[in-house]
Amino acid sequence: MDKNHEYKKSTIISKNSDKPKAHEDRHYVDKKAFYEALVLRTKEVQEAEDADEDKPQASDFIGQCIIDICTNLAKKHQFSGYHFKDEMVADAICHCIRYIDSFDIDKSDNPFSYFTQAAYFQFIKRINLEKEQLYIKCKSTMSSIIHADSLEEDVAADNAEFIHD
Repeated sequence: MDKNHEYKKSTIISKNSDKPKAHEDRHYVDKKAFYEALVLRTKEVQEAEDADEDKPQASDFIGQCIIDICTNLAKKHQFSGYHFKDEMVADAICHCIRYIDSFDIDKSDNPFSYFTQAAYFQFIKRINLEKEQLYIKCKSTMSSIIHADSLEEDVAADNAEFIHD
């Protein structure tokens, strides 16, 4: 084994070198710009509350960041097999927009992780809701089949009375 190389042979990182940076297109949300936009929104909301006005509409940049977060989270392997992925994304976007002002700029400077986690839990909530609906649908189908079988037996018994040998 090479003395200058402490890693496994399959690893391309050599000793005293940094991990190669990810491609820029991989980062679909600029965390710093997203944080700056939320700081600006927080100031606008505070000014609107002080003036007893309605909350201002979120900027297009904030909306696009939230959409990008939700759609790219849906591409993860753990959400790949669901046929209701569009509903999951829509629920997550609505949830993030609804609670956009809950992000506290004083506690954290990473809104990306905050909204990713909010979207993730909304995905889980939608999956559980769909499982419950599927259970109700299956239970209803089974009871209708059982009910139909019992009706056929009753009709057969009623017809047996009228059969003469």
